[in-house]
Amino acid sequence: AYYLYVPCDGATDIQGLALVGGVLNVTKSSTHAITEFKLVMADGSLASPDPAFMTYALTSAPSGTTVTGGTITAGSTAGDCDIPATYNDGENTFTCVGTLSVS
Repeated sequence: AYYLYVPCDGATDIQGLALVGGVLNVTKSSTHAITEFKLVMADGSLASPDPAFMTYALTSAPSGTTVTGGTITAGSTAGDCDIPATYNDGENTFTCVGTLSVS
């Protein structure tokens, strides 16, 4: 189940972006929909961001591993890399750099 945060009055209480679990683990030669990044709200709760406001990149990814939109395609090579995620809704911009582990 997915939950989207929609402010009622246009005001926002988003405080940041976090990777739940700290490491995103993906099996070699598989695909994975990214759902582990969450918005940190002012009250301490976590909310799923609207995927349309998220962008992802990979830094020094294992050979054959790519990210397109919100999906990681893991290659056949194991390894770790950084996965910077950015949330930008036109009013707020937050970035969180997590670790992607392909095994």
